Amino acid sequence: YMDSLLLCLFQEIIIRLLQTEYISDIPDKKPVTDARQHYHDELLEQILAYIDITLYDPITVGEICQKFSMSRSSLQILFNENLNQTPKKYISELKLEKSRQLISEGRYTISEIALMLGFNSIHYFSRAFTQKYNMAPTEYAKTIFEGIINYKGYNPNEKTLQTDLEKMEKKMYKKIFKRCLCGVCVTY
Repeated sequence: YMDSLLLCLFQEIIIRLLQTEYISDIPDKKPVTDARQHYHDELLEQILAYIDITLYDPITVGEICQKFSMSRSSLQILFNENLNQTPKKYISELKLEKSRQLISEGRYTISEIALMLGFNSIHYFSRAFTQKYNMAPTEYAKTIFEGIINYKGYNPNEKTLQTDLEKMEKKMYKKIFKRCLCGVCVTY
């Protein structure tokens, strides 16, 4: 009985070694033809254009898949191979970059920007912004405000400076440092 058991074990080892050698000879990926790559590039350009157009809407990966008649896994592969990130992360990063631009413009409050870009809550927006830029949106707005005041080319006399600073401060604080609707978020 022991001899037959050893023989079976030995045969199993040989079979596994041969399988491993055979499997390692198979290439991991199919070579991508020029036509296929061109199709993927065009499809990705269309998807990115669609995301840019709908940036102010709460867009989901499912909606993109439905719009372009593709599976979720195909979309994930397309983004990972070409952009080295998932579609959801790409959309989030794009929205955060746009929010930074809008904060810099100073025309909208933080709450308005979060709502404009389709974030479900000001708290989620603030957390995502802080994770990406290592500072809260209000801190970023404050640095922009201070940057305007400390601009090197700005050199008025002392009286004009004080008046201008007061005007700028009132205007910026009204727009940027306004409390959101929940009354908790921004307290400057």
